[in-house]
Amino acid sequence: MGENRGIGSPGKDVDATVGPVRLVPETGRRAVLLSTATGGVIDLLNPDPNSIMLDDIAWALAHEGRWANQCRPWYSVAQHSIRVAARLCGRAGNKRLAAAGLLHDGLEFLLRDMGSPFKAVLSNYALYAVRLQDAIHRRFGLDPSDEGLRAIKFIDDSEMRIEALQLMPREFVMERMPEALYSAGEWIVPMTPDQAYKAFLDRAWRYGVKEIDVPNTERTP
Repeated sequence: MGENRGIGSPGKDVDATVGPVRLVPETGRRAVLLSTATGGVIDLLNPDPNSIMLDDIAWALAHEGRWANQCRPWYSVAQHSIRVAARLCGRAGNKRLAAAGLLHDGLEFLLRDMGSPFKAVLSNYALYAVRLQDAIHRRFGLDPSDEGLRAIKFIDDSEMRIEALQLMPREFVMERMPEALYSAGEWIVPMTPDQAYKAFLDRAWRYGVKEIDVPNTERTP
């Protein structure tokens, strides 16, 4: 049995069935397999779009808290995404842009809502985040333009400031995000995880978010 060296380590002497990093005999490449609520399995190193299910995303984001789960009252990534999508749809009347907004944090259904300082010290985080978000876009037929991505980022940042003002300690706002003091927006009434899960799926249906079979492609990490 080989030593489990972890993600990004050299060599491929990893046991095929034991440990988080596995060797796929058919391809000779490594895989990090994560199980989902619907019983699926996703390889984080090489995510297959067809293994991504909308229900798994909705369930996970509805149970994942914003601000690395540190805001009070607790507030889900799913509800944050619903608000971003609603503002995009109201601003541009574009359901496809709203769909991209609804799924803009989709990768957090596996990678969690980690604080920016923690992401900065994980050398491979950005690589795997981009791969997973790309797989999500392909699964749901989303290809937002650069202008669309800027619009999503603008609304996302605006919601972040509103959340900081309403849900985070005053000391944090004063020291880390004083610009939030000037933010205005609809008052946040946090949903329960069950409410957020159902609302996320409802918005996905309204915006025409559907799973699409994607031709098999493979990346080599």
